[in-house]
Amino acid sequence: MFSKFMVGSEDGVAETTKNESQEKNAKTVQNNAAKTSFIDDKILRMMGNMGYKSGTGLGKNEQGITSTIDITYQLGKRGLGLDIKNLNSTQELWDFSKENVNVKEELIWIENKNDDSFYDISSMSQWIKEGAPKYQIEDETNFCDKDILHNVIQSKNIFDELDLLELCKARSKANPFETIRSVYFMNRAALKMANIDAATNFMFSRIDENEHHKSHPGPFYFADICAGPGGFTEYILWRRQWFFKGFGLTLKEENNFRLHESTCASPVSFQAIYGKDDDGNVCSPDNIEDFRDRIKHETGGKGVHFLMADGGFSVDGNENLQEILSKNIYICQCVVALQVICNNGHFVTKLFDVFTCFSVGLLYLIYRCFEKVSIFKPNSSRPANAERYFICYGLKANPVVDSIKEYLWKVVKRLWEISECSDVDVLEIVPLEIIQSDRAFCDYIRQSNNRLGERQIVGLQKLAAFCRNPTLVDTRQEELRKECLEYWQIPDKPRCALPSLSIDDVLNAIIDRPGSYGIFCVGCCSRSASGVEVR
Repeated sequence: MFSKFMVGSEDGVAETTKNESQEKNAKTVQNNAAKTSFIDDKILRMMGNMGYKSGTGLGKNEQGITSTIDITYQLGKRGLGLDIKNLNSTQELWDFSKENVNVKEELIWIENKNDDSFYDISSMSQWIKEGAPKYQIEDETNFCDKDILHNVIQSKNIFDELDLLELCKARSKANPFETIRSVYFMNRAALKMANIDAATNFMFSRIDENEHHKSHPGPFYFADICAGPGGFTEYILWRRQWFFKGFGLTLKEENNFRLHESTCASPVSFQAIYGKDDDGNVCSPDNIEDFRDRIKHETGGKGVHFLMADGGFSVDGNENLQEILSKNIYICQCVVALQVICNNGHFVTKLFDVFTCFSVGLLYLIYRCFEKVSIFKPNSSRPANAERYFICYGLKANPVVDSIKEYLWKVVKRLWEISECSDVDVLEIVPLEIIQSDRAFCDYIRQSNNRLGERQIVGLQKLAAFCRNPTLVDTRQEELRKECLEYWQIPDKPRCALPSLSIDDVLNAIIDRPGSYGIFCVGCCSRSASGVEVR
């Protein structure tokens, strides 16, 4: 009993000593915690009772970390701890004042004030410069500020590590105009054309009001190339219905026209042409000739009043080389325009970057053929990409146009000849010194590239910020959608299926509304209490 008592006493002393030590640690920790009020006192007292000492790590040998553990904001479904330079998930905010958002956009035109003198075809034929294909854009600073070009490239490189799903999620919230989408048209391309048309004071859809064309009895003709499934055409036919007739050239198969799927425009006044090769390839000289001949035949030798071109293809992984890879489409669309547009007709074509001498030389030649031109990026074009449109007003009728048309046709045939060669390409079609001799044009291109480059950099930076912080959102989207549709004169209605009408429905509508049968099958009608209501 005595021995047991003695042992028990030692245990009691040890226990008392342990308790005193814990209380001392707890007080020390609590005192230190007073300096950092954001740490819970109760938790610190509990840790002190378990032997924790402020400034030391947890564990038997105090080997635990002592620094504050940062909160990790996971980026998508990537593994914990993955470090992507410039894209680590954060809670950063975005400064919306960096963006210049205007519903009513300003078009900056450059007028062609040159006289009718120009180089003859024999001299121009010496301009073609061939060489090894070029696969870099970093040194193309003749028509753009060096820092802007560098920043555009660097901003694009950030997204090499992102997958499509993450990019789409961020883009849907970052683009202030994203919720406009396609309204009741087939795709977003129709809204781009509506945007361009409104920004140019409807110079395309109201070409019948143009002083050079208002005496034309109609119908008015247009062409739509490289534009499947046909959003541009759908907009024009919706806007003017039977008063306009269109012709189209685009690739078959998955990129073909699908105007029969439209719920607001009739494909009856549109004719798809696929060229001699029957594949719709706009880069084929045989297809271009066949398209030209067919249009001349259909229009009584006059040509179309305007042409729209929206060519492009996927450049995933090579975004910085999009301009170089698209040069064939650039020039072929322009050649088709010069071949089929009537005098005083208009032209709009899609471009991407315009940094290389080839691209700027092409625009210079087209500029010399029209009264005025403009490079325009509509609000309906996403701000983080390089897309823009080259708008040309009033095709001239003079020897300069004929010479340029013949010269560009020669270049197109040469590009087609070497299309299978991997070691040779056409690098220039107008010497740099000739472009620079037209100071007004050269300054215009440089200012346009700098302005759109700065806008794209902001768009890319915003997209990156929205990727890093998934909680960010642009609250202006719905308001801008409403204002844009109103400015573009597009009703804010959803896409609906075509009404299912019987023969009796159609006959009754014709009897009730004599003369309505001419526009009845446009696909813009809907049922009402009184029968059929036509838009």
